[in-house]
Amino acid sequence: MHSVEAFRSHYHRKVAVNTAYLVPHATVRLEVLGFRDLPLLGEHLAKAKRLVREGLEQGAVGFTTGSKYYPGPWADTRELIALCKVVREEGKVYMSEPRVTERAFGGGGAVEAMEIVRQSGVKLHFAHYRTGADSAGRIETIMAPVDAGRHGEADVTFDIYPYPSGSSIPVSFLPGQIQEGGPAAIPRRLADRELRQQVGAWLDLHQSAYLRR
Repeated sequence: MHSVEAFRSHYHRKVAVNTAYLVPHATVRLEVLGFRDLPLLGEHLAKAKRLVREGLEQGAVGFTTGSKYYPGPWADTRELIALCKVVREEGKVYMSEPRVTERAFGGGGAVEAMEIVRQSGVKLHFAHYRTGADSAGRIETIMAPVDAGRHGEADVTFDIYPYPSGSSIPVSFLPGQIQEGGPAAIPRRLADRELRQQVGAWLDLHQSAYLRR
């Protein structure tokens, strides 16, 4: 399954449910830069744009970014805007799982996604956009940045899952500098006891709300 077209061929008219494929931002970054914390600029950005366009032309319904799954978090907002301009040119949709990072416009979340819409003109779909423990019963809280960020005829849609818990993978909680080099490098790096203690302290400070659940 070396291409979007090849991947889709395993499902189109071969399964009993509807399927829709989105070009994944992290996979494009892996193809262009590898598992490294580097800016996507110049020839690298041009190649990433070509890959996104190629995937859309082969039948992907849009382009997607995840919240905290590396190497995606190493991107800044300008990178996502540049790629989403390609998505807009192809008439497809950008699906965002809102992220929170210092590299994102406005700190991330819906604020960043709406800025991407403003600067690229892309159609936006929020993935499982829902209330959480800190906003239960207060829909206006999570809708405020979306409503504030709407400009003109911005096309914004949502989906939601109807249960109170989610799921993830443990490696996604580790800080960016530990992710450098990819999954195979993580255990080698964490073999250093001092570094392991530093990471533990970082997790207690930044991820304790998740790790207690």
